[in-house]
Amino acid sequence: MQLVCPIPRTYQHSLLSCNGLLRSDIVPMLDYPADGGRLSVNDKAIPLEEVLETEILMRDRGIIDKIVSTMNLGSLYTGGTPDQLALVDLADGGRQYSYADLEDLITRVDVSVKEGERVGLIGTNSAVFIAVFSAIMRQGGVAVPINTKFPVETVQHVVTDTDLTSIWADDDLMHRIPEGIAVREFAVDGTGDGGETIEPASGQPGLVLYTSGSTGTPKGVLLSHDSQWAMVSRMKTMLEGATGIVAAPLYHMNGLLFLWSLLSGDGTVVLMSRFDARAYLQAIHDHTRSM
Repeated sequence: MQLVCPIPRTYQHSLLSCNGLLRSDIVPMLDYPADGGRLSVNDKAIPLEEVLETEILMRDRGIIDKIVSTMNLGSLYTGGTPDQLALVDLADGGRQYSYADLEDLITRVDVSVKEGERVGLIGTNSAVFIAVFSAIMRQGGVAVPINTKFPVETVQHVVTDTDLTSIWADDDLMHRIPEGIAVREFAVDGTGDGGETIEPASGQPGLVLYTSGSTGTPKGVLLSHDSQWAMVSRMKTMLEGATGIVAAPLYHMNGLLFLWSLLSGDGTVVLMSRFDARAYLQAIHDHTRSM
């Protein structure tokens, strides 16, 4: 068992971005200042050191609801009612997946990774992308989603920097992958058995996200299962049963956090392969009840 804070200090800027994505009125009680010095909870300033170190203070201020055990990020989608609508994949003609369908898709992916093995993914948002991503983490692998806009030389940097053993890729992105590494096309052939879902240890890595590289060479950020679950466990209660459109790429924290929070809160994800203003407005009209 381990004590978790919903928004670790290192994610203060990501939180601000997520607030913009989810509407500031949905997450009104959390507000990190730019300097990271103090946390404002219900308009009362609290030093971050106390927030991170004192369980009683966090409980009294409502920052955490309970002590939770570390959960595998690849298994966030198993709590919904089996026949409840979990995902609408607009890239696949609006194909719908119940929670049972999504679980079946994940278990049929044959990733065959060893614990700690790092596997790349480069592709646009899709149900299969989510399934592969989840299957890698379930088996203890470290998923490394790669920016689809990275040129070949930058993808090579990611391969070397994280010591990738293989990369899953969309067919039209194969040309971005450097020679000398095993490549698999995103597909579910039905031969996988799901493998064993590991229970991650405290601090065990689950994924690596790379910065955009706008000010230099992209840098990888190693993220543990528990650090991400700390955020999801808080946000999922605010999004419980919601329907939301995920248009941000799943190689970025905004897209991933919104996806995880919706699905772990028994919500419905309307998934776009990429953002398009006209298609986004159409998706709002056709699918959403919440946001």
